[in-house]
Formats: sequence, structure tokens, C-alpha cells
Amino acid sequence: MSQGTPSRFDVVIPFSGRTDRLRYCISSLARTAGGGQVRIVLVADPGEEDRAAAARGWGDGGLCIDVVALPRPAGPIAAYQAGIEAGSAEFVVLAPADSCATPGWTECFAACFDSDPAIGIATPLGNLGPFNAIAMPPGQNHIDLALSVSTHAPRFPDTATTDASFMALRRSMLESIGGFDPLYVTGCADGSELAMRAGYLGWRTALVDHCFIFRFGCGDAAAEARAPQNRLMLLERWRHRHVASIEAMDRIPKPEPQDGGKASFPAIQWI
Repeated sequence: MSQGTPSRFDVVIPFSGRTDRLRYCISSLARTAGGGQVRIVLVADPGEEDRAAAARGWGDGGLCIDVVALPRPAGPIAAYQAGIEAGSAEFVVLAPADSCATPGWTECFAACFDSDPAIGIATPLGNLGPFNAIAMPPGQNHIDLALSVSTHAPRFPDTATTDASFMALRRSMLESIGGFDPLYVTGCADGSELAMRAGYLGWRTALVDHCFIFRFGCGDAAAEARAPQNRLMLLERWRHRHVASIEAMDRIPKPEPQDGGKASFPAIQWI
């Protein structure tokens, strides 16, 4: 990105000890940055700043990469919030370190947000999330599937719930409703709570239904341990407002381990 040219997207990534996955994530962003529209904000725990700073060399010099240090270890939600506050771009993308950006994602997200100023949250199709997962056809890789999905005319349908897997947030929405609820400290149900709160205050959450983002999948023991408590808080707070969405969440089957222990989620039928 040329000096002085503002980015349209801040991509916030909590720094992970899995540097192999993070390196791949940053390399994928460098390859698909969309003409200098992207700035990366790496958020590191105390003592990890130097290791995170080394990531500046992973994007082949084509990306602006800033490092934000947390004062204390605080989990992914605090990391995302710190990255949001450190940026100024029009949109903020929350990218787990195991994400793999695919060609055209900046154009897809921009088209979604530009289609309606009431869209505050945009979430892509993926391979892991229970609300937006599609099956990968045999013989295809994630790039093949992304290119196939991109040929469909987007409709940007509403969805009341989502997760934080590469979801994008309009900064003006965050300024009007606030950020993540710190009660969801480990990151489970955080995206759904934010989307439901945004909907209550008049903002739309839309599916970017011509964009596919791949995730390798990294288990998070802390999130899994806290998942029942976070889910209970979500149900207690929003069941009265989002009855249909909550009932749909109740019907989502737990993923069964397949293919060497990896979970397989049911595909949705938007394409």
C-alpha cells in the first residue's frame, strides 16, 4: 500500500503461537489484498511483540502490518477489540490466524457493504462455521470453490446470527452500538451476540453469498470449555427477540469427527 493511501479494510488477527498457519494467513492476504485496500493489525500478548513483528516480512512487502501489544493476556475478544480500536479503516475484518483469504474477497465485501448502508456486519461462506458452512465438492480445493461461488449473482440475504470467522464490521456501526461484550471472553457466541445486538438497534447482518473463506481449523480448549456458559447467556438475552434464529441454533447438530478427527458441518443451501 502506498504511503499516505488509506486502507478500506483493517484486518485484525490475534497473534498465534502457530506461526505456520499465521504465515499462510498473511501470505494469502498479501496475494488477495485488492490493490492496497488492506492493512493488517496483529495483536500480541505480552512478551510476543517481537515474534509478531517478524511477521512484517511475510507479506512480501505488499502489506502494511502493524503490531499492537496487549497489557496482559486476555483472550481473543480483547485482542479483536484492541485491534479495532487501533485502526481507522471504514471496515474491520476479524480474521482468526488459521484463515486463508481467497481471490476477490475485498471486492465481495465492499459490494455487500455498498449495497445497503444499513449493513453493519458482513459474513462470508466458509467451511467450518455452523451458520455459513458449505461442503467442498470432491476434487476441489478452497481456491476452486471460491472461484465457483464467485460466479453466482449475490443476494446478500439477512442472517440474525454469525460467528467471528472472517466477519467484517462497519466501523460506524461499532461506533454507534459499541464493540464486543466482554462477558464472551473466550470468543464462543461472541459474533452471534454482536449480530443480534446490532439487529436490535437497526443494523443488518448480511451473508456475502458470493465469497468463500477457508479455515484450517485450530481447536481452542478454552473456548470449548466455556461454550455452554456463553451459549446460555446468549439464549437468555436474545431468545425473546430472535425466536426463529435461536430455534434454528437449537437444531444444529453437533459435528461428528470425520477425516482424521476433523469436524464436518452440514452445508447450507444459499447457492
